[in-house]
Amino acid sequence: MNAMDEPRAGLFLNGAIHWLAFRHDTNVELILAFNVTQRKLIDISLPDDFFQSLEFTYLGTLGRYLSLSVLSDENEVEIWLMKEYGMKSSWTKSMVVSVEIPIGHSFFPLYLTKSGEIMGSDCSDVGNRLVKCNDRGQVLEYREYDYEVDEHNAIIYTESLVSLPRDGGEGGGGDERQE
Repeated sequence: MNAMDEPRAGLFLNGAIHWLAFRHDTNVELILAFNVTQRKLIDISLPDDFFQSLEFTYLGTLGRYLSLSVLSDENEVEIWLMKEYGMKSSWTKSMVVSVEIPIGHSFFPLYLTKSGEIMGSDCSDVGNRLVKCNDRGQVLEYREYDYEVDEHNAIIYTESLVSLPRDGGEGGGGDERQE
């Protein structure tokens, strides 16, 4: 369950793919992580004082931290960061910013600059924009972009030379042919 994602794409951080989830057996909302190296599922708890609906919550990363962002009806974005990965007690409400976006749009933070500016995705039924705001939520600049149907997500990625293990447990990504 990740706001604005259809289908629900996972988020890769710290060697695991993450999703917002609801466990029916325990009746708990949480972050479900799959560690790709250990091939193990891990439950990550949401903050104790996080009372938002997951339907309107965006799971992301800001810097090197797992983040939760919620856009309210008043265009306020509440941003939570997990400062120590996997530690429930390290969740902090880092900021609440009023964002100047048109009515009917959704805004989700993608990146925090060193100077405190917020880069985010502003999505609506009529188009999408990448938006740069200052720490008070004022739009400094934006760029509109086109998208294909059901492919409207902007993401931040970091290149890596790390190979994922294959079924045999060894590294490597593709077919290795011996001559």
